[in-house]
This record gives sequence, structure tokens and C-alpha cells, in this order.
Amino acid sequence: MRLSFRRTLSLALATSMLAAAVPASAALITFDDLGTDAFEAIPNSYHGFTWDFWASINAANYGPSGYANGVVPGGNSACACASDFGQTTQSISSVGKFTLGSGYFTSAWNDGATLSVVGLSGATTLFSTTAVLDTSGPSLLTFNWSGIDKVTFAIAGGSSAGMGGSGNYFALDNLTVTSDVPEPASWAMMIAGFGLVGAVMRRRRIAAFA
Repeated sequence: MRLSFRRTLSLALATSMLAAAVPASAALITFDDLGTDAFEAIPNSYHGFTWDFWASINAANYGPSGYANGVVPGGNSACACASDFGQTTQSISSVGKFTLGSGYFTSAWNDGATLSVVGLSGATTLFSTTAVLDTSGPSLLTFNWSGIDKVTFAIAGGSSAGMGGSGNYFALDNLTVTSDVPEPASWAMMIAGFGLVGAVMRRRRIAAFA
């Protein structure tokens, strides 16, 4: 069966567009594959992101606190510890664009604390939201922010939950993120589609000079 050039081109382009429309699979970041120390800085290569002012904490090493209550489930969660460095915000960033899906957030020491989250592309703010957190257990926050390369977090306010600690800290667990690029199989489909176009064009040129 012979296909016309127009039909072949349409099929190839459709294949490429379909491949581009297939998102990469979401990554679930649990922090459970990090160390079991009570407090350990998260390496900047972790899951391909840069982590500014974050640490992995093991709930087994903590008494009553939002840290212990914020693990969903497993051994570790992430501590937002900008205050330890004289900062007010912490961030997660990448050289490429990504989609921030969702995560579980728990205030470490204060009930009624306000968490502010901002999604950026370069220096441009694309998304922002706030949520009120308590120490009793995690709150699931759903974002679905795409096309960002950085997200910042800041927590403030609230009143002491009487757990013996203080400060503007929160725990993060089970964060879902997706890189905004096609998966390898999708790239293969795109390459095959464009290769088909090239092959047909070469055959047409040969036929024209025959």
C-alpha cells in the first residue's frame, strides 16, 4: 500500500504530537532513602533538584512534635530549616522545568501557622498560595503547578502547641513532582515520526531525478 506524501507527513506529525503530549511519570519523593540520622542535610543532587535550607529528619529520634506527626508513613521526612541559617524561606529548584504536584505538610512547633508557597519560572512568579498548618498531623496540599523551575516555602505565625520546641519550621513528606519533558519512549516516537518524514522526502527527491 502506497501512502501519499501529505498523508505520510500527517501521520508523522500526529505521532510526534502524540509523543510530546505524553507527560513524564510523576516522582514520589519520600526521603526514606536518605540516612537514619536525626538531622542530615539533603544533598543538592537528590532527585535531580537543588535543596536550599532543607534537612532529612528521622521521626524515631524526635519526641512529641510536628516532625514526628508529619511522617506519611515511613522513617523520614524533610525539615524546612531556613531559620537555622538566618533565612526566612527555603526552596527547591531545577535547571529544567517541572510540575509541582502535591505534598504533605505539618507545622513543627506552632498550631495555626501560615505556610506560603510560591512557584516561579526564572524571576517570574507563576503561582502562589497559602495554607494554615497544625502540629497534630499532615495536611495534603495539591498544587499541580507546571512550567516552573523553582518553588519557595515560608512559614510564620501560629501559637505554641506546647511540645517543647519553638521557631518557624515545618515538615514535608511524600512530595510529588514531574519533569516537564517527554519520557524516553516518547522521544523515540518523535524521532521515528520525523525520520519517516525525512525518508519520504528523500524518496521523492530521488524519484524526481530518475
